[in-house]
Amino acid sequence: MPDQPPLPPRSPLRVAVITFGAVVLVGTIVSLALLGANGLLPDQPHTRGRMIGQGVGMLGVVCAAIAYVVQRKRLTRR
Repeated sequence: MPDQPPLPPRSPLRVAVITFGAVVLVGTIVSLALLGANGLLPDQPHTRGRMIGQGVGMLGVVCAAIAYVVQRKRLTRR
């Protein structure tokens, strides 16, 4: 079997978007599971969604910014 050429590196923006999506998805599932199991979620759906979304969204933005900077530094070293 012939060797395949290496894949080109991902752009920093693409890495940041992928990281944001993964963090928001996993963070939402984990927070719903933990807060729901402990009975800490309010009964109103809007309040519950806003409460989870604010925390998970900010965590996603921070992780995406870190991933963007790290990937940009990796690409400039080449």
